[in-house]
Amino acid sequence: MEKYIFIAAVILGLIEIALYRIKDKKKRFVAMAYVGVFVMALILVGTIIAEMDGATIFMAILLVGYVFSLWFIWKRIIEKEPVDERNIIEYAFKLLQFRKEESWLNKMAEDQKALTEITLNLYGQTFYHFIPCEPGKYIYHIEYLKDENIEACISYMQGNGAEYVCKISGITKKSIKKLYFRKERESGSFDGFYDKSALYISAKKHIIAGVILGIIYLFVALPLLILLPQEPAWGIAMCIVSLAFFLIAYWGYSKKKELINIPSYKD
Repeated sequence: MEKYIFIAAVILGLIEIALYRIKDKKKRFVAMAYVGVFVMALILVGTIIAEMDGATIFMAILLVGYVFSLWFIWKRIIEKEPVDERNIIEYAFKLLQFRKEESWLNKMAEDQKALTEITLNLYGQTFYHFIPCEPGKYIYHIEYLKDENIEACISYMQGNGAEYVCKISGITKKSIKKLYFRKERESGSFDGFYDKSALYISAKKHIIAGVILGIIYLFVALPLLILLPQEPAWGIAMCIVSLAFFLIAYWGYSKKKELINIPSYKD
């Protein structure tokens, strides 16, 4: 029974990661909550059927604690966050989703909302602040830079008719900074990046981390499948985790390949 509980936990984690792609925070929270409660309830029923008294008590306590934490998060955090009516919108983009984020900001400008500021709360959520503007007045561009290149980039962009909007800093002082620029649509578009080196570094980190961790979990999985053929669940679970890391590496490779065809002003 223990192996099925482990597999269910792995599946729950993968489903929760997939559901995090839902952009609307309340819908995402509700979906993740339903899935979590459903899977944990199935595990609880399984422990009851298998007459695992200790595991049943543990899962019952865990389920009650999980439901209580969901209620607490909903009441204390989610219901108190800013709402769209105040022109503050919570949204989430991964580091290398630069084109997707630019397209979203351009669409918001078409909907008469111009970006003015971006803030982060203690829970890592990103909030975009907007003010009214003429429909489609601006087009946006994002740069990923190290500290030593920021002033030169701002000067270059302003010299080419772009306006500096705001910046997001990383967790540490050495983290890559994210700068937002915009132009009036009539003055032309952004044709490339000022400097692509920070994006290359990020893509390379995804590739290296994904390959190394994928190989490690694969080397863990193969002995389990060979030495414990009567208990294949553990090996299969490790193979699934290994595959997930290889997919991360491939995603980083695809982004690095995409960057090759984008011009760099600094070069």
